[in-house]
Amino acid sequence: MGEQNSVFDLQNYVVGLSPNGLALNADLSLDLDKSFRRIDYLDLLQKQKVRSNVQAEVSSRPVDLTAVRIPQGALADALPPELRSSEDAIWLYGGFDKQALILTRVDADGGQSYRYMPISALRQDAGGKVTFTKQKWADGFPLKYFEDKDLSVADREAWVNDWHGEVEWLRATHKTIYSNAIIGLNEQIDRHMLPGDDRAAISNDERLMRRFRHRQRDLTRVDMLILAANHWNFNVTGFNPGGNHGSYFRVSTNSTLMFAGGSKTGVPRGLLIDEPYDNLSFMPTVLRLMGKVDDQGRPTPELQERGFHPFPGRMITEITKTK
Repeated sequence: MGEQNSVFDLQNYVVGLSPNGLALNADLSLDLDKSFRRIDYLDLLQKQKVRSNVQAEVSSRPVDLTAVRIPQGALADALPPELRSSEDAIWLYGGFDKQALILTRVDADGGQSYRYMPISALRQDAGGKVTFTKQKWADGFPLKYFEDKDLSVADREAWVNDWHGEVEWLRATHKTIYSNAIIGLNEQIDRHMLPGDDRAAISNDERLMRRFRHRQRDLTRVDMLILAANHWNFNVTGFNPGGNHGSYFRVSTNSTLMFAGGSKTGVPRGLLIDEPYDNLSFMPTVLRLMGKVDDQGRPTPELQERGFHPFPGRMITEITKTK
């Protein structure tokens, strides 16, 4: 479908000819500003409102927020050195004055850290430069972490104004309304390296295929992700048609993992685990119980010969290290 739309494109999206039709410059070239009618897509979506809402506790605005990826370079001049990301940022739009940036950096140990920064009035000009106004933490910003009583931190203002790794974010937010949205939005929208991209020596054929795979990924990335407000479903053509999946609300993402086994499985009896894990923990934990990976999730030589790599998820050590 062609190149992705930039933030500038989405904020100045052409929807038709101007009321006066095409206009020319003095040199007879087409005047693009006067010839076409444009809309700000994010503002238009956020302002959608229904009049027939009969449920007082359900918002009359179907759109909760919109998420858009912003290239790392576009933010270079807008962020101080301590806030600059090593990856693209995720812009969350909840209205002109209620916006946020999810910033990501790679730490010295190779892990990822995230920071949520409340902002307002983000704009991108035709040359790609992004400007915005940094805001103080308050109620009503996208994901609503600051006012959520289930944010599990001691000093919430100090905590939310700092960088934290994935596990720290999961422990702090998994009981909040938006659960693991910080991690999930980055995984869904940001660019990610293909396995093996960090290898120095690859053949010309491998390099060509890698370019092809990256091109495939670029062509399937979304311009923006529109998230429905709680209890709203964008697809109303039939009951549960598939348009009501993909939410970051805790009610949609929370699940319970249960293990049952006999005396020879190593699965402990009556153990309740309070530590939050995500779905990536399932496979390395099961394979560890089978003796197919070590405590660091590294596959046995048998699995390595079949193309297995170390698994990305945390192992549920409360199970694997209990005798």
